[in-house]
Amino acid sequence: MTAGMKEEVAWIAAAAALAAGEATGLALPSLAAFWPLAALAAVLAFLFTFGGGAARTIAVCAFLLGVSIAMHRTEARIDALDRLLELNRGKPVEGCFTIPNELSCRPDEKGGGTKVSFPGTLNGIRVRVMFTLAEGETPPAPGETWRCAGWLTRGGELFGSTRRSLWVRGSGTFARRCEPSGEGGALSIAIRIRESLSRRLGIGLENSPETAGLLRAILLGDKSALSKTSRETFSAAGTAHVFAISGLHVVIVAKLLSLLLTLMFVPRRWTGLALIPLTWCYVCITGSGPSAVRAAAMASIYFAAPMFWRKPNALMAWLITFVFAHAIHPEALLDAGSLLSYTVMLSLILWARTGVAAGRKLVSGIVASSVAWTAGAPIVARCFGTCSPGGLAANIVMIPAAGVAVTAGAVGALTSFVSETAASYLNACAGMFVEIMKGVSLLVASIPLSAARPADWSVPFCIAWYAALSACLALLRLTNRQVIR
Repeated sequence: MTAGMKEEVAWIAAAAALAAGEATGLALPSLAAFWPLAALAAVLAFLFTFGGGAARTIAVCAFLLGVSIAMHRTEARIDALDRLLELNRGKPVEGCFTIPNELSCRPDEKGGGTKVSFPGTLNGIRVRVMFTLAEGETPPAPGETWRCAGWLTRGGELFGSTRRSLWVRGSGTFARRCEPSGEGGALSIAIRIRESLSRRLGIGLENSPETAGLLRAILLGDKSALSKTSRETFSAAGTAHVFAISGLHVVIVAKLLSLLLTLMFVPRRWTGLALIPLTWCYVCITGSGPSAVRAAAMASIYFAAPMFWRKPNALMAWLITFVFAHAIHPEALLDAGSLLSYTVMLSLILWARTGVAAGRKLVSGIVASSVAWTAGAPIVARCFGTCSPGGLAANIVMIPAAGVAVTAGAVGALTSFVSETAASYLNACAGMFVEIMKGVSLLVASIPLSAARPADWSVPFCIAWYAALSACLALLRLTNRQVIR
């Protein structure tokens, strides 16, 4: 085993041990106050196992460190929740919220006005803010900051996907838009750039507002213009993930920016110096969603490698991102979206490392989509209660189509600064592929049992499923190496 492979194995063991330790700590909320003992055990484990094998030392310390981090986080969360609930008995609790892309605005059929809801965090507690705006009031937009005061429900999990509700209604409650701190503020600049790009993506699609709305959702993550029918169609087909700014979008935009930097004669080794901040600017413009932040963090580590005389390594970038992200937020282990994102990314990286992906592009694309679906199926089945076999077939077409739509849309938006005529043709091309995606989703959603309700996927069954997937990927890698030799 080479030195590079040994380093990767050590990091994989550390990531697995950290995750196992955090899962143990999160599962023992009653023992959260004893986190200092777990931290002391991690230090003692490091001292007593030092020199007994680097991989073993890292794994043992990572496990105990994970336990202490999770327990400390749990204790802090319990204290914060107790304070909020105690305060909420006497008066509404207040907080500032940055409006995310997962914003829902729909007409209030009974009283008029607009019903608004969005996920947020209040003193570290996950909540869903809900209020109704009077008729004529401007609803929130992604990226804006609102100050809300409301009544917090007691129900909901301490961690995980279930959020408590913050109801803004009744005496003493309010929901107000906060004015930007200054014209030159970073948030204000990001909002203005987003609005400008949103307008430019509509050039040439004035007669197809729904198509323009879908294109904005795919490239900018702005789902505010999506109709209820479109949301339900893509959800039923298992293809709604194309609207979440994630690795697919970040990689495509990063490749376009890399090509632009190459045309500007920027040396390959120093491309990352400009590419990393540009990638994060794109993430900020799209609302800094969790999946986009994860993808940008991975991309930053990958692009930074040549500047330190290192060969870019996607697996190491994934491992470093996973370890540091979960060291900061151990509760991400219980978040279905985060778990799904990391699992699918890892499966695609391992698939690429088999070497088979460098062969026939069409076959590779089909197999890669199948690997991604296989990696995500147990999580989707357990967390959301569905298993979308139709999504497997749909994504074979959807992923390449989304890639073309994002590429054409991004180039069209940039071209619009020079020629709106050229931009209209590029946007029309992007719109055509958006319509293909919509048509495929409609077709799959209309097929009976395309999104089946599976029987309960037990933990042992899921473990066996992933063991089989890992064995298949390992066998492919071994077989491909033997063929090359």
